[in-house]
Amino acid sequence: MSEPTADHPAAARWTHIALRVSDIDRTIAFYEEFTPLRLLDRREDDDGYGAWLGHPDPAAHPFILVLAQFFPAK
Repeated sequence: MSEPTADHPAAARWTHIALRVSDIDRTIAFYEEFTPLRLLDRREDDDGYGAWLGHPDPAAHPFILVLAQFFPAK
């Protein structure tokens, strides 16, 4: 295994995953109730809503769950 550098970890790992959801509020509530993930940021733009959930404490190996709910086509 290679040595870690400032730009690369020592081993490959999951850093984030993105999920398309139909109800962002219910999905956030589910993950906050049944996992240790917490809402870190939430935004809205012309395409829909986005939310980022993760561990609130600074971790050596952070993981982010990205949720996206798109507006219906006009």
